Amino acid sequence: MQKIILKIKGNMYFFISLYTLLFAALAIFFAYFDNYILYNGYFEVLETLLTQRESAITIFSTTVTSLLAMLTLTFSIMMIVLTNYSSQLSPRTLQDFLEKKTTQKIMGYYIGVITFSLISLFFTKPSNFQTPMISPAFGVVFFIVAIVLFAYLIHYISKSIRINIYIQNLSKETNLLIEKKDNIIKKDGRISKKTLDSLEKLSNQPSIDIKTERSGFIQLYDEEKLYEYAKKNDVLIWCEKKVGDHVLEETVIIKVYRYQSVKSIEECTKAIKEMVMIGDETNLYEDLGAGTKKLVEIAVRALSPGINDPGTAVFCIEKLGFLLQKSAKALEAKIYHDENKKERVIVQGLTFEKLLFYHFYQIKHYGLEDLSVLDAILSSLITIAKGNNSLIKNEVWAFCGYILSGINFSKKAPIEIKFIKERAYQLAMETSQRVRFDEVISGFSNGK
Repeated sequence: MQKIILKIKGNMYFFISLYTLLFAALAIFFAYFDNYILYNGYFEVLETLLTQRESAITIFSTTVTSLLAMLTLTFSIMMIVLTNYSSQLSPRTLQDFLEKKTTQKIMGYYIGVITFSLISLFFTKPSNFQTPMISPAFGVVFFIVAIVLFAYLIHYISKSIRINIYIQNLSKETNLLIEKKDNIIKKDGRISKKTLDSLEKLSNQPSIDIKTERSGFIQLYDEEKLYEYAKKNDVLIWCEKKVGDHVLEETVIIKVYRYQSVKSIEECTKAIKEMVMIGDETNLYEDLGAGTKKLVEIAVRALSPGINDPGTAVFCIEKLGFLLQKSAKALEAKIYHDENKKERVIVQGLTFEKLLFYHFYQIKHYGLEDLSVLDAILSSLITIAKGNNSLIKNEVWAFCGYILSGINFSKKAPIEIKFIKERAYQLAMETSQRVRFDEVISGFSNGK
């Protein structure tokens, strides 16, 4: 069921097909109503709503040609927006715009009204029927709504290409996904908070290796089905690759341990493969890292000489700090247990050290010479440390040392060094590292 829902969400043709079928059904209904019920006098309608068939042909023809022009203009605008997304933000952001339900629904409505008008035009036939029709009245209403939606779409698209609004919306959606996943974990008593260190002994045990049949991004693990299968067959399933990872053909993504009770390895492999979904793009609805990766890409692109927009980079880094502070409490692995506290499913996670490194090392490489970027990174680390446990605080402080190690303080002005010291001191206080702060800062006075 999850795979079906995911395919529907990721398919931009779903709403177009839905609206087309809906309006086609309406057109057939009104054709039956006009040519049978009204024609035989089975139902009376206000004359104000009725239209002569010659006029109906004009109305439907005008609607079709006008909407086709609006549809063509809409496609042109969308292509401009997609080009802007790709060049100024990141190629990965195209998926966000294309999968927006607002755009899909409006496009579906346009095509639906065109379908309604064409089918109604086909059934008008003034040579066979002389009675007035009510369908043109509804066609006019649908057309007026289309004009209003066109105006709204222009406004919506003009907002969507504003980079600050896009970053704000991306951060909001990512935060909602983090909270959703966190709530699911809290409510599910089967999931423990063990770290992967306690399960390293599994690597020495024999296993069934489940390999991919195609290249692509891991979009979904059907964890409920994996759990039920593991429980039924008394096995332990380890999902080694994370949702959002790109894998090549014949890559091992799942290992099945304690498989002695499995009747057939081939059947086991086939059954588990059906519980994994691999696609050409990341899954925006399941991948927690999809949003933060895009923020990193936008920040790095903003720091490039061609764009040179450090303000956007700083905004992205601030949002990264907020989101990583939320996701810092995420588990290194989701470990499902049965009623007997026996491990059944392990879904690979990411250590917090790697989480920090993957999100900041590119920004550090391209923008560390800019004091505003450095300040934003240290401020983000302070945000991440707030409200988290001592383990997270220690990781943050250690990462701060990595960031500061890339700075050539001998080339910095005294006022810049003072500013960096003040920000580093704030981080030391937040991470309870006041004692070690003097050791790190001592390098400044030596010009390192």
